[in-house]
Amino acid sequence: MAEEAEETDRSDKKIILRLNKPIMAHGEEIKEISCREPTARDIMDIGNPVHVEYVAEEDKSVVTINDKRMGLMISRLGEIPPSSVRSMATRDFAGAAWVLQNFFLPG
Repeated sequence: MAEEAEETDRSDKKIILRLNKPIMAHGEEIKEISCREPTARDIMDIGNPVHVEYVAEEDKSVVTINDKRMGLMISRLGEIPPSSVRSMATRDFAGAAWVLQNFFLPG
């Protein structure tokens, strides 16, 4: 499953998404995707990939991930083509979405 890790240089924090199944990106096989943190511009351009809805009757929140938007975010933040994201194993894509969703939740 994709995991989160930080580089040691604090001025350039990256989220490292480790893949169980390598993918091709820019003509090379990669086993991890190094993602920068998203900015407001990323959300304005792509849309927020995470929707939170409060369900009053059950006193809980329901989080829904928009897979298309999340795929575009992974592509942009990881600087890999959308076709590379589409080739990710289901488990790797779900794990990446799980890690990155925290950036898009109310805080």
